[in-house]
Amino acid sequence: MNGPVLTIDVGTTLIKGALFSPAGEVLVKKRRPLPQAPLFSGDRHEINPRDWMQGIRYLWAEMAPEAREAPAALCLSGNGPTLVCTDREGSPLGPAFSWLDRRSIEETRLIQEKTGSYIDPTFYLPKLLWMRKHQPEMFKQIYHVFGCPEFLLFRATGRAVQLLTGPALARFVWNDSLIEALELPEKIFPPREKPGLLMGPLLPSAAREWNLPEDIPVIGGGPDFALTLLGTATVRPGQVCVRSGTSDGINLCGTEILPDPRLMSFEHPIPGLVNSSGTISNSGKALDWFKGSFFPSGSSYDHVLDTALHITPGSNGLLFLPYLSGERAPLWDPLARGAFIGLSSSHDLTQMLRALLESTGFAIRDVIEIMKEQGGGVSDLRITGNPTRSPLWNQIKADITGCRILVPQIREAELTGGAVLSCHALGVFPDLAEAAEALVHFERIYEPDFKDRRVYEELFQLYRRSYTQLKEVNHRLARLQTGG
Repeated sequence: MNGPVLTIDVGTTLIKGALFSPAGEVLVKKRRPLPQAPLFSGDRHEINPRDWMQGIRYLWAEMAPEAREAPAALCLSGNGPTLVCTDREGSPLGPAFSWLDRRSIEETRLIQEKTGSYIDPTFYLPKLLWMRKHQPEMFKQIYHVFGCPEFLLFRATGRAVQLLTGPALARFVWNDSLIEALELPEKIFPPREKPGLLMGPLLPSAAREWNLPEDIPVIGGGPDFALTLLGTATVRPGQVCVRSGTSDGINLCGTEILPDPRLMSFEHPIPGLVNSSGTISNSGKALDWFKGSFFPSGSSYDHVLDTALHITPGSNGLLFLPYLSGERAPLWDPLARGAFIGLSSSHDLTQMLRALLESTGFAIRDVIEIMKEQGGGVSDLRITGNPTRSPLWNQIKADITGCRILVPQIREAELTGGAVLSCHALGVFPDLAEAAEALVHFERIYEPDFKDRRVYEELFQLYRRSYTQLKEVNHRLARLQTGG
């Protein structure tokens, strides 16, 4: 590898990039909002894929003045499952269906009836069925179906692929039997490859748009979860990566597929290992909602979080259910709804905020408990993402889960994971686990404080019971919200 590698990850609202030396040193790191905010209305959540392309140009324009030399390679990753439908040349036929889009609840039921398998409305196939029914003319024009990173890689190299860690993951995305059962045109689905693929040289068109050197190698980073596993060195059985951001993804590294349908269990990026995961839909998103609804415009996240510092654990007997846009793992219930439970006139805004922060800890523990029930050993949690900047939130998660929490030096672990994949693909390291452990360093460790264990244990049990006991009420309310 002659020169630095540029790794870029496209998130839900932010785009991030870093330039890494062959030794793993971060030479430049930047982040910026996407040019346009996603369009959100009810269950509809869309974004213009062209904003990702424009965002890369803006991001590199900010990075370039601080770079000592031009990138020698480029690795691209992104959020998902976000659906992008294009024509033959890769031009989007319309807005992308974000991973937060939940319009296809009826299509999910149809898939379950036809296949016997549950696929969440946020996944690719329900969205395609929704498009076939509600946007038939656009559906007929589809030449390629992509996820977010695969769309970017096609625009960068002209090569159409779907990057998956293995066939066990394909059943959650698409495979031949699902395509046939749902009578979808096979030709629109690109062939499956693995993350870390050397895709080819950067096309002149992409080089001009992004102001990068032509012909540099492009590495397929693929889905953000795979890169985050590598970017937190979650490469040994028992280690857990928690991807914190708009949502939180809990990913356990193991050696055996865990069969519980409440989890997604499939191949780890490292051959021979398994990633068992559960993604909770509302963590940072819930904080965004609370901040925007109850604090003055322009309030910083640090200021908002600091207001909860003096609140004692348990939030004075207040619980928050964070299901503001349904819930994925372990409930898989698109009609779940949020609630403050136990609210009284003795509570104030700061206690409500503390309850919201604690709800993420309960949601993470909910997933971890199922992993343990299925025989998955859990040793530590490696937490990454912007919420890790809050020591309070990190400590709450450690105390509720009872697990030690490690925070990496580079919180944008997708970027480090891109460097790990690139160094392996370009021959710097022969082994992915070795590359991850060499390039990932941890900044701080949070040990669980067990003095409040009794309070949190009782609240966790009530948290679980609250969903069950409110399920029918919330489903009826959700249908009223959508006119159903």
